[in-house]
Amino acid sequence: MYDPDIIVGLIALFYRNLWAMADLREKLKAYEDIIDDPEKLKLIDELYLERYEEINRLNAELAEKEEEFCEWEPWDEEANCYHTSCENAHFFVDGSPKDNNHNYCPYCGRKIKEVQDVN
Repeated sequence: MYDPDIIVGLIALFYRNLWAMADLREKLKAYEDIIDDPEKLKLIDELYLERYEEINRLNAELAEKEEEFCEWEPWDEEANCYHTSCENAHFFVDGSPKDNNHNYCPYCGRKIKEVQDVN
């Protein structure tokens, strides 16, 4: 950095500020050009609406998925093996899914719900 107390530093600081203003001017000009062209603005609105609807659809799917559970039932308690409702088997070296900080099924992504065998 140049010292603004000397003339060279002051010129450098002034030049840097002019450069920043010129860059800002170009960005504002591009924005003004979009606003001046109604067709471009309409296209941007359509694209925004499409993305907005897609995000809402994905959020709704996620909310439905969060309400569903993947049930994990002990299959072989001695081996710490669990059978999942998404038709997978999962083995733990020690403990249960909760003991191993497994909150979501690694196979389907749904929240894990441990169920005990009624037998």
